[in-house]
Amino acid sequence: MKSISVYIHIPFCIKKCSYCSFYSIRAQSGIVEKYVDAVVGEINLRKELLSHRKIKTVYFGGGTPSLLNPHILEKIIETLHQVSSFHEDAEITLEVNPETVEEGKFYGFRRMGINRISLGAQSFNDRSLKLLKRVHDSAKIKRAFERLRKIGFENINIDVIMGIPSEGKRDFLHTLEETVKLNPEHISVYSLEYHKNTPLYLDIMDGKITPISKELERVLYFETLELLKRRGYIHYEISNYSKPGKESRHNLNYWLGGEYIGFGASSVSYFNGMWTKNEEIYSFLEKVNRGIIPIKRMEILSKDKRKRMLFILNLRLAEGVSLEEYRLHDFSPNFIEKLKTLQRMGLIIKDTETIRLSDEGIILSNEVFSLLI
Repeated sequence: MKSISVYIHIPFCIKKCSYCSFYSIRAQSGIVEKYVDAVVGEINLRKELLSHRKIKTVYFGGGTPSLLNPHILEKIIETLHQVSSFHEDAEITLEVNPETVEEGKFYGFRRMGINRISLGAQSFNDRSLKLLKRVHDSAKIKRAFERLRKIGFENINIDVIMGIPSEGKRDFLHTLEETVKLNPEHISVYSLEYHKNTPLYLDIMDGKITPISKELERVLYFETLELLKRRGYIHYEISNYSKPGKESRHNLNYWLGGEYIGFGASSVSYFNGMWTKNEEIYSFLEKVNRGIIPIKRMEILSKDKRKRMLFILNLRLAEGVSLEEYRLHDFSPNFIEKLKTLQRMGLIIKDTETIRLSDEGIILSNEVFSLLI
């Protein structure tokens, strides 16, 4: 039986962060329960996709899924168990913001099967947290982590952001040191991106803030790499570091080109060579309530496009693309020429067994992938 990953989008937040481009809305009385019932409805509408597959990972993302009570999210897990089977060691992740960590609630999450936490810290500098419009401060991050350990969570990721405006090298290294002191199993270090129509992007357009320089970003990348390696973390993907054996299995499924199904508003799926994206929340609710699968966009990927997509996803991994698995002569001459250009620019490294991003290529990875797409 084929394995599959499941993503559940919970779009509710206390407050929108200034850099966030993900689909989210403020949690309002009544809509949360209606939304979760609709997610359950969507799972039942699409149960044929899961009935012949075994679930290996589930990821509750958002938004802030940890705003919800365990008994509400448990409806979704119970429905997945009804329509499919789980691997015995299935990884079930919950995205968490520090201000939501309450002992009673999180004991409930653990009982319902959540066994991995992704904690959105972003920074241990309070000034930066205010700029990003985060609800918590650095003290709340530490308290939240300690509570999670007390409750018994043994697999915790901490998200931090590199390149926050007004932060220098010293500020960011403070965040990294404070993160490492907590000794999480996994650390994600994301470069701050400025997405159109976010408050942070508009502040840049108005000249209120200035992004950090590429040179400082380069310095921070190498400092991060060295510091986390010294502390026992393996750099296994562009933005991700883990203790041995603690890689994010859900995200690895994406990067290795595995199939996944997304449930909920604006979620994305990839299965049977097809890519789909769901409706946003109000259209999502309306369609599910009418018994209609809430897909907004669908694309059947050509063999060539699937091959290029998987190549690019594999290129995100530190080990790179296996030339035993991907025979270059199967790609178009245009794609091969682009690879040669990137190699001449020093952005990718090709040897007899692999093609992988160079350090410079990792720093400029968005540009690399844009060229290859």
